[in-house]
Amino acid sequence: GNNPEDTVYAKITTYSPLIFPLKIIDQDTLYEEITFSNIYYTAIFSMLFVLILSNLFIYLFMKDTSYFYYVLYIAMFSLVQLSTTGLGQQIFWSNFQETTAIALSSIALTNFFLPLFAIHYLSIKETYPKIRKLMILFSAIPLTFIPFLFLENYIFIQNSLHILSFINMSLVLYISIKRTISKDWSAAYMAASGFKNNC
Repeated sequence: GNNPEDTVYAKITTYSPLIFPLKIIDQDTLYEEITFSNIYYTAIFSMLFVLILSNLFIYLFMKDTSYFYYVLYIAMFSLVQLSTTGLGQQIFWSNFQETTAIALSSIALTNFFLPLFAIHYLSIKETYPKIRKLMILFSAIPLTFIPFLFLENYIFIQNSLHILSFINMSLVLYISIKRTISKDWSAAYMAASGFKNNC
């Protein structure tokens, strides 16, 4: 308010370390930041929506299973972003308070669909059958975590999920780099994406 002696209280409950920026700004600056955020996120989610639609059409036209898994992966990735930015709760599930559980469940599902996409897209079944079995195992494990994410204290499951995410991304990155070195240029995109996500 206008009184510099105003006191603001915030009650925050978390089962894991929480770091967030805290600043005091005037109303005009707040409106500017909200406007910029709305434009930025509208652009990001519009691109993700176009990516989902375009790859869905490719799947329907070519009947290539790898595009089907890619569509599901991007959809779950979008859900993660909606949850972590808070936009999902503001727009889609305002009456549902378990936003963190939705975000972590979506991460579990991205861990399921990404290896399946890589297996089909990079023909890992034929080229690296042993690694394929390992990828299927590590992609399936996060699915068993989902029911526990809605419990009151899910910190152990959350940490385990992040570790498995790193393992899955590392396996996809390893195969993508090997295929790129072998001059399989279709794998170069996945190698670049995996390197960016692991760094």
